[in-house]
Amino acid sequence: MGSILAHDGLEMRTVRSFLKGIATMQKPSSSSRRIAQLLLLSITLIFTAYSARAADTQVGSVTNVTTSVDPTNGSTVVLFWINDGGTALNSKAAVTAYADDVIRVRYFFYNIDGNLWPKEEPMVAKPLGQWPTKTLTVVDQGSTYLLSTPQLDVVVTKSPFKVDFKDKSGFYLSQDNTNFFNSAYIYQAQSGWTSGDYKLKAARVLPSNQAIFGLGEYGGPLNRHGREMEVWTQGTGTYHWGEFQNPVYMNMPFFYGVQPAGGGVPAFVYGIFFNNPCRPLFSFGSTKSGAGNLSYEAGDGQMDYFFFGGGTNHTMAGVMDRYSELTGRPTMLPKWAFGYQISRFSYLDQNTVTNRANEATAANIPLDAIHLDIDYMDQNHDQNISDGQLHQLSFNSNYPNPGQMAANCAAKGVKIVPLIEPWLEPGDPMYGEANGLNHFIKDNSSVTVTRSIYVGNVSWFDFSSTPMRQWWGGKIGNWLNSFPFAGIWNDLTEPEGGDSIPYDGLLWCDGHYGLSTTDSRRQMSNERNYFGLRSSQCSYEAMLTKYPNKRPFVLSRSGNTGLQRYAVSWSGDTTTDPFYRRVTIPFGLSSMISGAAWYGHDLGGFDGNPTGEQITRWHEFGSFLPYFREHASGRNGDIDREPWKYGEPY
Repeated sequence: MGSILAHDGLEMRTVRSFLKGIATMQKPSSSSRRIAQLLLLSITLIFTAYSARAADTQVGSVTNVTTSVDPTNGSTVVLFWINDGGTALNSKAAVTAYADDVIRVRYFFYNIDGNLWPKEEPMVAKPLGQWPTKTLTVVDQGSTYLLSTPQLDVVVTKSPFKVDFKDKSGFYLSQDNTNFFNSAYIYQAQSGWTSGDYKLKAARVLPSNQAIFGLGEYGGPLNRHGREMEVWTQGTGTYHWGEFQNPVYMNMPFFYGVQPAGGGVPAFVYGIFFNNPCRPLFSFGSTKSGAGNLSYEAGDGQMDYFFFGGGTNHTMAGVMDRYSELTGRPTMLPKWAFGYQISRFSYLDQNTVTNRANEATAANIPLDAIHLDIDYMDQNHDQNISDGQLHQLSFNSNYPNPGQMAANCAAKGVKIVPLIEPWLEPGDPMYGEANGLNHFIKDNSSVTVTRSIYVGNVSWFDFSSTPMRQWWGGKIGNWLNSFPFAGIWNDLTEPEGGDSIPYDGLLWCDGHYGLSTTDSRRQMSNERNYFGLRSSQCSYEAMLTKYPNKRPFVLSRSGNTGLQRYAVSWSGDTTTDPFYRRVTIPFGLSSMISGAAWYGHDLGGFDGNPTGEQITRWHEFGSFLPYFREHASGRNGDIDREPWKYGEPY
């Protein structure tokens, strides 16, 4: 409507004056006034939205192309200069072949010198320098450039700049449509994408019969066609998550396009990995992209994506193989990690833990591990300490001899896996040291962020800092010298309460961006999605340092692409309702085909009291999962879930 009014030459102030006159007439009916007022509001909102969209700029035309050689491995980098509407609006794009079926496209809009500046890339495990050298030739075809590998043709349209991917026989695997950026947009903390804006956006053609899979931990049908999904680590609101809720705990900005055979073209699969952490939004033929399109956008950073052709025959297995080569193969787990494990929120004393191992042995249940939830460190259970806070890497008085507990369980073949959180409370004995060493996330004034979550006030570790990870890893290693635990459980790694950390909060990022408070590369808006990944890396490295000849075991509730290199994950807080036994299946399958190979669920649901029949069905399901753990809350009078507690025939 805004465009119609604009074409008619009707200015907004004219419309407003006209409607105001109707609404303030002396003798209109109340209903007439109300209709006029609503119409005024509607048109005002339309013009407001239209004005915001008017700030968007479509990517312009190629003005020059050159090639260079990447210094790390000698591969060809094809550089395109793009004019976006004036001498100061030049952009630069780079197209690089990582493999014959892997192409990286990277560009940043509205940059004075057009340079593709460096950024944090923890999702990428294998940078270009570790791939074999690939040479791209550039053929000028008039309105397009052709870049070729033995398995793909990359067609770059000159005006406007677009990148299409084709099979060597000539059919399209994925076609570009339009690309936009908004140079004026600055990411603000917001609840969802209700603002309707972005820093950059790419739209591609989506055939009506193409299925879309991936994006990590989301419920609903595995085919995402028609869906709109935020790939953002949710810090609140995930307790008892809903089937179509998004975002949730874990995200992976990667999807498969699966096209059936038709029109003389064989069936094929491709993949796209969007290497941008700032609240990405994916739309597949829905509101944001429009019918016939898919789109991905972000609130900051660069348009940076990898296209996976899936080998010569464009298969899903080929796409996954290359994607996991780029972002990291799943960590090799110790054998016991595939066995049966139990947990509770929480086992409140040492004897309970030891008794569980004894009971499993007596019942002839092959139990492999017991997980210790947060209460083992809760000083509310310790009469000798009065601050009532959680002290990390410590046991309260209900665990008088943790080493003996671990030894007794080990004699039964049962490992112990304690929970370690990604923060400290102000009363923790280590807090002052950590704060003095600048190991916490800061606000934009460089003051340590302290916010309240369900346990009380906490400050979150800055896992982007190598000195911090080394310090915390050393603390964990010293702890393991006293208690030979077999793994680490990292919970609340969204981080919990992450919405309370300022979007412009500062992380160190190893000093890559100096002390700037305005460089968004070191701000929470660009680091939040990486928090769980970096936290798991820290725990993994601590375990590997302590036990260099053993495979580490780390469990993380949240993370994103790359988490599979370090950790196992699971679907978080559910209930015993059969609803979750249904919806967790696609929830987990989507995570696994998106890269998180080792995945599981709270068998029996986190909350509730399953019957013998229900707990049996949960365990039948769970026995087929890579991560096979029964976990439940003990805070609401929930019954014990161990299968031997139910008796025959269960």
